[in-house]
Amino acid sequence: MANSVETDKKNMKDRIKFIDIVKGISILLIIFSHSRLMYYYADLNTMMGLFRMPLFLFISGVFFNPFYDIKYFIYKKSDALLKPYFSSLLFLLFVSAIFQKKDILQQAIGILYGNSYTIRWASLWYLTHLWAVFVLAYMLFRYIKLEKQSNIIKIFFVIFFIYLGSLYLSKFKKISIFIFDTNIFLCGLPFSIDLAFFSLAYLISGFFLSRKVVEFIPKKFFFFLATTTFILIANYTDAKIIFNARVYDNPVVSTLAAFCGIYIVLTISYYANQNEILKKIFTFFGSASLFLLIFHQAIEFKIYFALLNVLGESFHLLCKTLSFIMSAILPVYISKIFLKSNLLMLFYFPLEQNKLLHPR
Repeated sequence: MANSVETDKKNMKDRIKFIDIVKGISILLIIFSHSRLMYYYADLNTMMGLFRMPLFLFISGVFFNPFYDIKYFIYKKSDALLKPYFSSLLFLLFVSAIFQKKDILQQAIGILYGNSYTIRWASLWYLTHLWAVFVLAYMLFRYIKLEKQSNIIKIFFVIFFIYLGSLYLSKFKKISIFIFDTNIFLCGLPFSIDLAFFSLAYLISGFFLSRKVVEFIPKKFFFFLATTTFILIANYTDAKIIFNARVYDNPVVSTLAAFCGIYIVLTISYYANQNEILKKIFTFFGSASLFLLIFHQAIEFKIYFALLNVLGESFHLLCKTLSFIMSAILPVYISKIFLKSNLLMLFYFPLEQNKLLHPR
């Protein structure tokens, strides 16, 4: 009996590690897409775009729990997503105010709008967007009881959301609003809610398949089929997905490519979990994915130009490579520093983990 319990614990730890590996791979793909190295691998970057954001949303759906009380659910998601968003950007706003920048009001409005085109650290748009998508998904499950529907109905909703997303995507691509005697041109709605239909499709898919993901064991035939299908779509169709740019070309084959890409990454993660070195590498990044998302662009920008000033233009490729590597590594150590301070943890980690508020 004791051996059985120990085996169950080991299996659970392996499953958690597996999910961290998936998160690690997905966040590294996003960091690469924002780095200057992507210009050398533009075609590869476009290919990865077909599953990069869908994978991130899909994995978020694996952890989605629509069975909390609504107040606790909104509190929990606000604590995990909106708090780091506002902590980071309000700090930047405070620094701008100290140095007497003239765009303080515009920055403040942009932070509330919560769109990548209105904030200084553009990658943080995903935090506000994911919060909005979680709330919408919660309402969907609360009032339609989607988890109790048949598989046919579940598949219908995924397809229906992709259809609605493609139908309304272009309608909010260019928005002009007049605020405080300033005409502001925007791409997308507040919290990027115009992308919500696409995001809901992948998030609820992750929820529906959460058990299969946690207990994932790849099949060689499906991996071969997914890989072949993905390569054919990426090379011989006009399929393209760039969420932030409001691009979702050829929705049918783009969606097929996204799910093929997700299966490929899950398979790679499964085998990486069998290798101690790869497991340590990817869990190193996956365990701090929030900090990587928040800080990687600012770090990459600063380090690149610092290296460029020291080494010169002739070493621009080395500068880009080193800045990419450091933008992936440093945020992990920033997270470790924050974990050592209960005061700093208040701004970036769930309050339930903080010893100042919960001593036990």
